[in-house]
Amino acid sequence: MGLGIAYAGSKNEKLRHILTDILIDEENSISVTAFTAISLGLIYVGSCNEEVAETLISVLMARIEAELEQPLTRLLPLGLGLLYLGKKESVEATAELSKTLDVKMRKYWDTTLLSCAYAGTRNVLKVQNLLGQCSQQHLEEDEVDQGPHAVLGIAMVAMAEELGHEMAIRSLEHLQYGEQNIRRAVPLALALLTALAGLVIMLYACLDMTTALFREYHYVLYFLVLAMQPRMLLTVDENLKLLTVPVRVGQAVGVGQVGRPKIITGFRTHSTPVLLAVGDMAELATEKYIPLSPILEGMVILKNNPDYVVE
Repeated sequence: MGLGIAYAGSKNEKLRHILTDILIDEENSISVTAFTAISLGLIYVGSCNEEVAETLISVLMARIEAELEQPLTRLLPLGLGLLYLGKKESVEATAELSKTLDVKMRKYWDTTLLSCAYAGTRNVLKVQNLLGQCSQQHLEEDEVDQGPHAVLGIAMVAMAEELGHEMAIRSLEHLQYGEQNIRRAVPLALALLTALAGLVIMLYACLDMTTALFREYHYVLYFLVLAMQPRMLLTVDENLKLLTVPVRVGQAVGVGQVGRPKIITGFRTHSTPVLLAVGDMAELATEKYIPLSPILEGMVILKNNPDYVVE
């Protein structure tokens, strides 16, 4: 897990060999295999790497059928799905392999890969597909329920765009009147409309909280690190070169009130880059530049003020 978190997105070949050796060792427990698959998926997230995919597929197909009842088994297809995060049609060949799976996992495999591959694409047809899976009232004998995962998939596909965000919320509101297992997944899907890879892993684990998070696998919470970033204020010019400028940082106050024209109080003057604490707000302490963003947070582009006169 530590390697997956630390090297997420790095495509580190040395780690691929190390983790592959662990993954193919049949004597390892399902928990070691599951977190190895997740770590490989994180290191090669969105890369569609064929070698990693082939290794994961061969191992996952064997372990899934043999240890279906283990709670972490459901994380195995997610490791594969991370390889195709946001890559749309690139997942189709891999998804076809689901037809060779036992019926218990066939639809779940499809749902997981589809959700990852079309994450952030706002594909209406895929959302309708996932909604259809949520509406299925009965499962085949011994079939794994993919409904809660389809709920998360709706949020994954519709996220990252205002209209799609609203569409997903309306769809999820309707699902709150469905089956109990579907209703339980709705708050998790709503939480997913903020960040992705680390949150997806965490939310998949949350679908089985009693067995996973509340017992021996509480350390899955560490995956939230991938969705965290400090509230930094970085200022750059129009060519994206770092600019060091003075800014005032203080507690945010009401704006536009009579007698209180300032937006911050108790401010201190710093030079960017600067770390903003909870409740802090920043404003430029110079008129030499004009910010292109109304809120000074994260990376802010500054342009020269044509009316500025050096005193």
